[in-house]
Amino acid sequence: LGAVDQEARVQAVVVGLDAALTVLGDEADPRLAVRLAYAELADGLGRAALRRWSAESETEYLERLLGALGGSGAALRRLTDLFSRARFSTEPISGAMRDEARAALHTLRAAVVGARTPGAGESRR
Repeated sequence: LGAVDQEARVQAVVVGLDAALTVLGDEADPRLAVRLAYAELADGLGRAALRRWSAESETEYLERLLGALGGSGAALRRLTDLFSRARFSTEPISGAMRDEARAALHTLRAAVVGARTPGAGESRR
């Protein structure tokens, strides 16, 4: 991809991350907030033409794409763990877990934005 295409993709992902952060703050129910935040992030990835493969789980999808865009491994693992719990378990999702999701999204956003900064790749080598 050209630099313009990559920049447009990164911007679409940042918009998705921002929308996910907004829904985490707007939705009263922590379980639903975490699930809706994932949906917003997935929409942002879709707008960036980064769609989920048919054989790929939602967790694998997030890990593949955000990792490729420079997302933080620890933050990504925490976010996908929280999403999986919110979606598939009957375990309560607390406000503290929502706060953890928010922190993970902020970390991912900073990493994705930082990865597109000229020279950022050289400083990581």
